[in-house]
Amino acid sequence: MPHVSQVFEETQPLVVSVLDGYNVCIFAYGQTGSGKTHTMQGYGGDTGVNTRALEQLFVLAHEREGVYTYDIKVSLLEIYNETIRDLVDPKDAATGDDKKLDVKIAPEGGTTVPGIYMYIYVYMYIDATTGNDEKLHAKNAPEGGTGY
Repeated sequence: MPHVSQVFEETQPLVVSVLDGYNVCIFAYGQTGSGKTHTMQGYGGDTGVNTRALEQLFVLAHEREGVYTYDIKVSLLEIYNETIRDLVDPKDAATGDDKKLDVKIAPEGGTTVPGIYMYIYVYMYIDATTGNDEKLHAKNAPEGGTGY
């Protein structure tokens, strides 16, 4: 089985693609017990592909600071036995039951999962004359899977 760092090296070009304006999905597929969770989430001190990709993403965004503004949206889900599970917020707030999620075609094209919990990171250049050195803002999207 390849080491997590080897898998990340193979997926690293996708991180650059995100900052070039492409939607990216990194997923693991395989039999039960084959190491998907370990590879994606990591274990102990061995950081997984998810964390490595996000770290790389924000390093690159920082390097491009002052040139570009980024809205980065991140969600974590699991598809198992044709059921989609929100890994961050799996329960419906109103009923307490597991959310019933489906993949849909978004009005602007592409796909979306309405109701998924989504982190939204807005990374932008802040004018140094304002004295505000906070560059990363995070918020959670409302139900429906979009934040704007």
